[in-house]
Amino acid sequence: TETTALTLAWALYLTSIEPETRARIRAEGERVIGDREPVAADYSALLYTRSVIQETMRLYPPIWGLIRIAATDDTIGGKQIKAGDKIVMFAYGAHHDARFWEEPEAFRPERWMGEAAKKRTKYAYLPFGAGKRSCIGGAMSQVENTLALSKLLRRFEPEYTGPVPAPINATVTLTPKGGLKFRVRER
Repeated sequence: TETTALTLAWALYLTSIEPETRARIRAEGERVIGDREPVAADYSALLYTRSVIQETMRLYPPIWGLIRIAATDDTIGGKQIKAGDKIVMFAYGAHHDARFWEEPEAFRPERWMGEAAKKRTKYAYLPFGAGKRSCIGGAMSQVENTLALSKLLRRFEPEYTGPVPAPINATVTLTPKGGLKFRVRER
C-alpha cells in the first residue's frame, strides 16, 4: 500500500544519511537471516531494524493526521466536545512534541528498545491511529517494512542525493516533496 511504501522510502532516506544505522541493520540481518529469504518469523529477532521502522514512522508518519467524530459529549484538555464534533488527531504533532520525546527531531531508533521503550507516553505515538479505530493493517505493515528494509540494505547501497532534511508535503499522506532521489548500487 502507499503508506507501507512511504514508510520504507523514508526509512531508506534515514538509513542512507546514517551509515552507522545502516551497518547495524546489515549486521542484524546477517545474524538473523543469513543468505536465505526473510520470513515473517524473523520479525521478532530483528529488534534493531524494527526500531528503525518505528522511529521512521515517528518522524514521518504516513498518515500524519486523522479525523474522528465524537460519539458522545466529552471534555478534552478543558475543551468541551459535543457529540458529532469532528476531532483531528495530529499524529505528526504528537510525534514531534518535546513533552513526549527527548530531542523530538533527532533520529534515535534506540528509543524503541529496552527501558527507553517502556517510558513512552500512551497516545504519543499514533502512526496507525489508536483504540477501536486503529489501522487493521498496522501489524502487517510493521512486519513487511522490517523484513523489506533488512533485505534491501543487505543487498543494496543506497546513497541519498537530495537535500537534507528532505522536504515534506503533507496532503492525505506525508510524502517527500519532489520525491527522494537515490543512487543505488549492488553490494
